[in-house]
This record gives sequence, C-alpha cells and structure tokens, in this order.
Amino acid sequence: MSMLIFFELENISKFCNFFDLIFIAGVYHHILPEDRMQVTSNIYNLCKTGGKVVVFEHNPFNPLTRKMVRECEFDADAVLLSKSETIDIFERVDLSIVKSGYTLFIPSKLKELSIVANMLGW
Repeated sequence: MSMLIFFELENISKFCNFFDLIFIAGVYHHILPEDRMQVTSNIYNLCKTGGKVVVFEHNPFNPLTRKMVRECEFDADAVLLSKSETIDIFERVDLSIVKSGYTLFIPSKLKELSIVANMLGW
C-alpha cells in the first residue's frame, strides 16, 4: 500500500521516524544554501531507521542544464549544487550513500546514444 502525505512544517514532529521512503526530485537547488542543512536534518528525522531517501538534482556541469535553469522563470532562485555537495549534506546528518551518479535520459528515437549515457554516469 502506498501513501502520499502533505503536511505543514509546524506539524513535522507528528511524522518523525514515520516514512520508509522519501523521494526528493529537483528541490534542493531551490533551497537557499544556508538552509540546506536544516532541511536535510528535518528529512533525516522524518525517515524511519533503515528507510531510504532518494534525491534527484540537476547536473550543474551540463551546459544544457545551466541554460535551461538560467532561462526558466521558476528557477530564478536556483543555486545548483554538485553531486559532491549533495552527498556531503546527506552524510553530515549521518545518512549513508548507497549509490550516486549522473543520469542522462535519452529519448527512445536516439537509443543508440545509450552507450554514451552509460559512460557519462560518473
């Protein structure tokens, strides 16, 4: 059974050690760098012992990503962070990194490029 829960920050204590899985996609670059540790600490407290936190963020080294973020009105506040910065933030709250890497999504019409995508996963 799956469940999706929305709550206000002032109710966060009701959900400590509650979630088996926390999925975060394209969020951290919108969090002010000085607030990222507190947010990550809150996420750590929400996750059950043995639970998983999955994080997807933009690759700041990809020139197309930088162009898209620069031109997108929703990303006006964005401060991109590298994979090593992301890992550091989560390790500082004692979350273990199981796997990290860069992912390139290739349209099915260009599936021949999948070989290149696999080589770029570093």
